[in-house]
Amino acid sequence: MKKSFFTNQDENTLENKINHLLQNDKNIEFLDFLIGYFRITGFSKIADRLKPEIKMIRILIGISTDRNTYDASELIKRFSNEQIAQYKEHPVLEEDYENFISMKELIQDKMKP
Repeated sequence: MKKSFFTNQDENTLENKINHLLQNDKNIEFLDFLIGYFRITGFSKIADRLKPEIKMIRILIGISTDRNTYDASELIKRFSNEQIAQYKEHPVLEEDYENFISMKELIQDKMKP
């Protein structure tokens, strides 16, 4: 597994680095980020480039984030935990999974400017 570390000096921004990585390495399965300052608005600049082939993305926030980002992360955690509990009791049918994917794509399309 290839590992790399970089800092965002000059034009070496997270957005530029992600673009470069995803264009040049088609075998990325895991991405870990350690970010000092994290905002949903910044994440939105790379979110559409994160492919379904990537199995896990982890973000460790260092120094600070804003309230909206924190609230969104808590909502995602709560939703995920509820879905996991529900799945354990009642496994998801293929048709329900396809409906979920359709709903996700619709939400993503509506969020685009």
